Amino acid sequence: MKKIIIGILFAIVSATMFAQDYSDFLVTYEGDTVYCNITKVEGRYVYYDVVKEGELRNLIAHKKMLKNYYCSEKVVSPEITEDKSSLINYEKFKYGMFFGYSERLGKIPSDYSPIMVEYYKDLKTGFSFGLDFTYYKNKNNGFGIKASMHKSIIRPIAVAFEINDSTTINGYISDNISIPNIEVFYSFKTVSKHDKGCFFVNPGLGYQFFIDDMWYLEHFIIHGKSFCGGFDAGYDFKLSETTSLGIQFSFVAGYLSKAEFSQDGITSAFILEPDNYESLTRFDIGLTLRFM
Repeated sequence: MKKIIIGILFAIVSATMFAQDYSDFLVTYEGDTVYCNITKVEGRYVYYDVVKEGELRNLIAHKKMLKNYYCSEKVVSPEITEDKSSLINYEKFKYGMFFGYSERLGKIPSDYSPIMVEYYKDLKTGFSFGLDFTYYKNKNNGFGIKASMHKSIIRPIAVAFEINDSTTINGYISDNISIPNIEVFYSFKTVSKHDKGCFFVNPGLGYQFFIDDMWYLEHFIIHGKSFCGGFDAGYDFKLSETTSLGIQFSFVAGYLSKAEFSQDGITSAFILEPDNYESLTRFDIGLTLRFM
């Protein structure tokens, strides 16, 4: 009986002594909090000491199993030397999709008729959609790749073309414009205090293409390509540990200085004068759905 009492007292004293030293803790996705002493963070694993049943145990936790972890001192390992207070579990990979309103910028020639001015104003507006993938090297910075598409369509409408003072030709005009682009970008991200969302800005560079499948009395296609630059900015609201819904503003700048004209299987190239460069600059605004 005496040995049992001594053993119980020893276990209580030992647990109390270790507990007093524990200012570190782990939080699992199940909502459990484990008070411990984090000894090392290396790669995908967190190494820690904890007392269980009166015995000091050395354990390992995979970061994917932890919602976050905290320590009051510094972690020193062969790979990492950083303040433990900043060690918050973050998503290394994020991919998502975008859909929204899109509008091209640029001037409409002043010598167009009022009907054609309204036509081209309508043609500048459309919709956009895209996909992106981001790799974060830490919780605030990363890089990625993005592909998006601007679409603007006007169905055939009847118009009268005046060839000269005495001749008028009736016909149809329509445009089906596609401007796909692909960019690589660097991402700056700020996570909210309680990890309920994040604000991001993604400047990037890339390449864009222009295709206009059009009727102007006759059917023909104009296509070209150019370099582009732009950025995305937005806020993602966290719906769960793996999904977020957000709003995003995008700006893409570029222009065509030369293009190709195709009709009846024959293609010819032409160079635009600087005053007549085709502006491909646009802004998009819409909703995003992302997965971690």
